[in-house]
Formats: sequence, C-alpha cells, structure tokens
Amino acid sequence: MKLRKQQACILITAISVLSLNLILMTECYAKDCGTHGAVFEIAETSLLQVIRDRLKAAQGSGKLEALQDQVKGRIVKGIENPVPVENVKRTSMRRRYAYDPSLIIDEDIKDHKGNVLARKGQKINPLKYMSWGRPMLFIQGRDEDQVKLLAQDKYKDAIVTLVDGTPFALEKELQRPIYYDQAGILTRKFKIKQVPAIITQQGDHLVIDEFEVNP
Repeated sequence: MKLRKQQACILITAISVLSLNLILMTECYAKDCGTHGAVFEIAETSLLQVIRDRLKAAQGSGKLEALQDQVKGRIVKGIENPVPVENVKRTSMRRRYAYDPSLIIDEDIKDHKGNVLARKGQKINPLKYMSWGRPMLFIQGRDEDQVKLLAQDKYKDAIVTLVDGTPFALEKELQRPIYYDQAGILTRKFKIKQVPAIITQQGDHLVIDEFEVNP
C-alpha cells in the first residue's frame, strides 16, 4: 500500500473535531459539580452553542492549537514510522509454495441486461482473465542486506513492499516508489512468514518464494 505524506492531510482534517472532544471531556471531568445545592428550573442550552463556546474559549487560550499540534505530530510520526508487521522474520530457510487466488462467488453476478455472468457458489480464478503484473518484493527496510537487493537488475521493476522501516526515507534515498504492508494485510493474505519474499505469476496461480540473502 502506497504511503504518501498527503495522507497526513486527510487525517489531520479530523484533528479539530478530536481536539474539541478531548477538550469537552477534560472540562467535564475537571469540574466539581458538588453534591447538594439549591434547585433551579432547568433551562436547556443548545448543544451547538456549548460547542461553539468551548471552541472559542479553547482558541482564545491557545489550548486548541497546542492540542492540534500534538495530535498532528503523532499522526505524522505514525505515517513516517509505521508499526512493524508482526510474525515476519528474516528468511533462515528457503521456502517456495504456490498460492491459488480463486474465490467462491457469494451471489449471482449479472450484467446490466440481467444475464448471469457467474452463479452463486461458482469458483473463479482471476488469473485466468487478467495478469498479476510486476513481481512484488517484500523486505525488511531496516535490514541493509535486504535493501541492497533493490540495486540488482532483476528487482528493478519489482513492487517493493516493506514490513518494517521508514518508507518515505527509503523512497527518497532510492528514488523509486516504496510501499508498506500496513497492518500486515498482504503478508497474512499470502501466508508470508519470512522475507525477502517475492510473488510472481506462473500460469493460473501465484508463486511465493521466501529466499535467503547473504551479507
């Protein structure tokens, strides 16, 4: 999955709302409402007005800006330094296996005229109709030996996907697109346990090769 710093902009749009929620929660828990007192008629206050007042007060005190900076810093740091994928280690013993991408159709698939293209329960292999494309190479971005593989001609067209490390820094250093397996979605899907590992197509199935790299 391609990581781009522009992603931070999308996430940061939520900072104001998150900051406001935190401010409201903080104010609520900080006040001592007491246990006894005079009884007054309840006058309902507009929730929107309460939010506006809180926001205005937070902006005036600088609290909102400070909280925004903190949240923004955490978001950017998380994007630039993703959490390493769990249960994936450096290859110690080569392993090569096939992967069948076929799937079972959950319900009938029809075209715009109602003609059935695929029936429920039918097994479909996408590789019979389309190509996998370029090889996908998985490596540990903090392992210099694995990073050096990218200089080899046979991997120059590979889609490079990290399971740890700093993708932005490596992308800048190598001047080529670098992807990251966020949350280990791809390694789990393809049952990859060791890296370097490369995925290629052979006929109507994929081949995953976990291979050793020498210093």
